[in-house]
Amino acid sequence: MSVKAESAAHDVTFDLQVYVSVYADGPTRVLRFADEKSTALLEAEQSILDLAARLKQVCSWLHRK
Repeated sequence: MSVKAESAAHDVTFDLQVYVSVYADGPTRVLRFADEKSTALLEAEQSILDLAARLKQVCSWLHRK
């Protein structure tokens, strides 16, 4: 078996997503790794979207003033 053929035989592609959650309490940081989204991560994403929408409203309000 040639080196190229041997290399191709060992090439493996993984289609895997890894989600990382960060919990902070003062100077302490805890990282959580998972292969599926946790409820806390979904809530955090929604919270960020809500905050972005609110900031957009405030920006519009400030431009009208």
